[in-house]
Amino acid sequence: MAVASLGLFWSQFRRAGVATGVKRVRTFKNESKTIPIQIGTGGSRWLRLTSASLEGGPGLACRVNQFRSGASELVITPSLAGRTEGLKVMLKATDQLGLFTKQRTLELDFVLESLPLALRRAPLRLQASPRSFGENPAGRSGSGQELYAVSEYELGLDPHDIMWRRVAGMTDETLPVRIREANVRKVVSIGIRVGSRNQEERARRDDLVAEAIAQMGVELLQIGTVLEITYSSPRGTGRATASNLGELADATELAWGSGQDVIPTPLPLPAAGSFDLVIVGPEEACGTGLDSLPRSRRLLVVSEQDRLPYTPQGASVFTGREDLSAMTSLVLAG
Repeated sequence: MAVASLGLFWSQFRRAGVATGVKRVRTFKNESKTIPIQIGTGGSRWLRLTSASLEGGPGLACRVNQFRSGASELVITPSLAGRTEGLKVMLKATDQLGLFTKQRTLELDFVLESLPLALRRAPLRLQASPRSFGENPAGRSGSGQELYAVSEYELGLDPHDIMWRRVAGMTDETLPVRIREANVRKVVSIGIRVGSRNQEERARRDDLVAEAIAQMGVELLQIGTVLEITYSSPRGTGRATASNLGELADATELAWGSGQDVIPTPLPLPAAGSFDLVIVGPEEACGTGLDSLPRSRRLLVVSEQDRLPYTPQGASVFTGREDLSAMTSLVLAG
């Protein structure tokens, strides 16, 4: 009987499976998400499921709840923003006689997307430089072509803006002057190249990149500026455009560091000088070519540490605690 029970148990346990019924789950980080799951044993009477557990990755707390009714649910709480796939469930079972036990690991066919908290942040009003240029009106005085307001001429204003036709019809000695509106760029381009040396480092840097993009993107979108993002990852190069909050949320989940591939050495970002903002990791910051970026290009280094062995001249370091409003204004000004 023991040999028969063992044979039936092993053959039936091969049919065990786990399904979630969903292909993608999206939540904000630090929030728990409950997902119903189905754990199947093929209706076999020759085995009994004893436990089910989930292998969590870096920054991911998870558990499997099993109920007497036979239903099960998966509870996931991410503490880092980013994209996670390939989660594994470990099943343990025994035969009906309780003589043998076996475990099996199955991969869940769904993607978890954890959104950065900066997407919920109320946007600050950007301080666009009066000398900034672009295609979109900034809603303040500047050096654009459109009329912003009419004021009285003062020393230091451009005499070419004096409204001489209006002066001819005036009875006093005041000189009305045209105040132009500042313009900001319609599109801001961002290049991303952030490597990692292990899976935990990758997860933490994915979180930093997502928070940086979200924080700057929320402020840029409020004035009508579109983000064009180009990234390099172990799986190739990709591009995305964000013109609204929905597209910005999608952009924070780009697969720039997804998969099991780890970058062992610093890899420079191709054509870094063609972007308005370049985001790199600490290792890429030590690469060649970044020191030669034009002054109009901004460099942001994402790092878990405040102090780096080497920081290119003019670069800023983002550890997740900094306010990037000042850098956003500089990028916007060009």
